[in-house]
Amino acid sequence: MLIVLWALALLALLVSQMVPAARSEAQIAVNLHSRLAQESNADGAVYAAAFHLLDRSGNDWDVVGTTYRVRLPDSTVTVRITDEANKINLNTASPDLLCDLLVSIGADLTTASTLAAAIVDWRQADGPARSADKAQQYRAAGLRYTPPEKPFRSVDELALVLGMTPSLLTRLEPHLTIYSTYGPGRSTTDPVVLAAIMALQKQGGLLPFGHDASGERVVQVVATATNAASASFTRRAILRLDPGASDLPFTILTWEQ
Repeated sequence: MLIVLWALALLALLVSQMVPAARSEAQIAVNLHSRLAQESNADGAVYAAAFHLLDRSGNDWDVVGTTYRVRLPDSTVTVRITDEANKINLNTASPDLLCDLLVSIGADLTTASTLAAAIVDWRQADGPARSADKAQQYRAAGLRYTPPEKPFRSVDELALVLGMTPSLLTRLEPHLTIYSTYGPGRSTTDPVVLAAIMALQKQGGLLPFGHDASGERVVQVVATATNAASASFTRRAILRLDPGASDLPFTILTWEQ
C-alpha cells in the first residue's frame, strides 16, 4: 500500500509539472502561427502595393507618404509608401549638396565641409598619391581600415567615414538613400532635404538631375500587419518600378523585417 501511495504521489508530481509545460508549448505554437500569418499578410501587402503603383487604370496609389489600410478577415495591414527620390543619393550627391545637408541637420559649416569631403573620398577612386593620403589620415585616427573608393553599399556604411559621429548619423540617415534614380528636386516632401536643395540653388551649385521620361522610380514600402490579438509584423521593402518593362515591371532591392 505504501509503495502504491508513493507511486501515485510521483505521478501527481509529474502531471503537475507536465501540464504547465504543455500549456506553455501550446501558447508558443499559437504565437508562432500568429506571427507567421501576419508576416504573410505584410508580405502580400508589399506585392499588392507594387501592383497598385504600376496600375494605370486610374486606381493607382501615389507615393506622397499616404498611409493605406487593407482589411483582411483576420487582420488589418497598414501600408506606407514613400519615394526614394525625396532623399539625397549618397553615391551621386555633390560635396556641396552633402555639405548643405549636414548644415541643415545642425552641423557647423567647418564640420559639414570636412565631413562632406570625407564622404566623397570614401566612395571616389583617386590616384595613388591621393589614396595614400586617405589611408594615412585613417591610420592617424587609429582606424585599421581605409576608404574602399567604391559606392556605398548601405547608408549605415557612413558610420565608418572619418569624422562621422553617432549623433550626426542618426540625424542624417532619414534623408539619405543609395537607391534613387533621380532627384531630389524642389518638389521633395522632405523639409530637411528641401532646405539643402534651396541653399545649394542659392549658391549656384549643381542640382541633382531630374526625373526622365522613362517612368522608372524607386519607392520604399512599409507594411505592418496586426490581428485582433495585437500580434504584428512589419516588412520594409525597397522596390524599383519600371512600367515600361514587359517581363519584370518591378525589382526588389531591399527586403527587411
